[in-house]
Amino acid sequence: PLIPVLLFSPLSPKTMTLSATTFTWSITDLEYKTEDGYIVRPFWQLAGTQGPHTAYVSGSLSFDDGTPSVPFEFVTEEIVIDWVLNAIGTVEVENIKTALGQKLEQLNNPVFSFGRPWVAPEVVPIQENITVIPFETGMSAQ
Repeated sequence: PLIPVLLFSPLSPKTMTLSATTFTWSITDLEYKTEDGYIVRPFWQLAGTQGPHTAYVSGSLSFDDGTPSVPFEFVTEEIVIDWVLNAIGTVEVENIKTALGQKLEQLNNPVFSFGRPWVAPEVVPIQENITVIPFETGMSAQ
């Protein structure tokens, strides 16, 4: 029988706040092999919230067969987030956060706006998505 292995990393807090921006990692889905329950592709999302605005980055990673070696029924979201963060790497995680921070800065401090002075402004929530194409380091990303 397989024993679940918990991996901890300094990268792995699910929610962290950095200079007025709160970042929250989540796993939106998992693709796994039905025959043995091993996860082959986690789908992840990083949400950055600053003031009233939230921006998102999402992606997925492909794991080689049997890596990581924790069966589906023993996995928690925190474990998978740890796998994702370790696979992406510290530098790329910071690049993703920087891109989210820049997008949020644009949303919170727009250069242009729309409106007519004789009509009351309508408040419409904005949700922006940023697509990041991850790099490859032994694990392929899509």
